Amino acid sequence: MGSADENIRIEEQIASLENQLTKLKRQLNKQENQPNMLTIGGEVLYNLFSQATDAIVLANAQTGIIVYANKAACTLFGYSHETLSGKHFTFLHPEERRDFVKQDLEQILASKNLTAIVETNIENAEGKLVPVEITNTMVSHENYAPIMMGIFRDITKRKQF
Repeated sequence: MGSADENIRIEEQIASLENQLTKLKRQLNKQENQPNMLTIGGEVLYNLFSQATDAIVLANAQTGIIVYANKAACTLFGYSHETLSGKHFTFLHPEERRDFVKQDLEQILASKNLTAIVETNIENAEGKLVPVEITNTMVSHENYAPIMMGIFRDITKRKQF
């Protein structure tokens, strides 16, 4: 009889382990089917960036090359995203101011000042000067080259008053 009792206990333990395994599998499936918070965060940030009403341009702070521009930037400057990407950020400014703008960024980088706000004119694809307020912010991350984020706000209406 001892062996029958022992078999019953073993069967009960096996049943208990199978139940625990089933519960763990359900939990794992729930976790796998739930969106990753980093992915959600990235998607949300991308949508905010893409749909912002101000023009936002990201450039590699070391090279000055534009790596991304949102829809509002494409509209403000009159260029496609493909045209803006890969250009030096000074491309966005009137030719006679490009050296000054480049020196200004170099000063920001040297001073370690993370944010600068300036009023200036940009030149759109039609050659028209548009008054803007630019908020330049340095964004650093240990795994990536520093990025300069320029937020361009068209202040044409403000200048008319």
